[in-house]
Amino acid sequence: MEGDTVYSLSRKLCTSIDDIKQMNGLGSDFNIKIGDSLRLPASRC
Repeated sequence: MEGDTVYSLSRKLCTSIDDIKQMNGLGSDFNIKIGDSLRLPASRC
């Protein structure tokens, strides 16, 4: 959703930033843009 960040997604899904980065091949800059699709792990909440 617009306004989501890797950090906010990790909090919503109770997962780590590193899990999201690894699943999506993101570098240290988390370079994502509006319209990009991300693979997300199942929620751990």
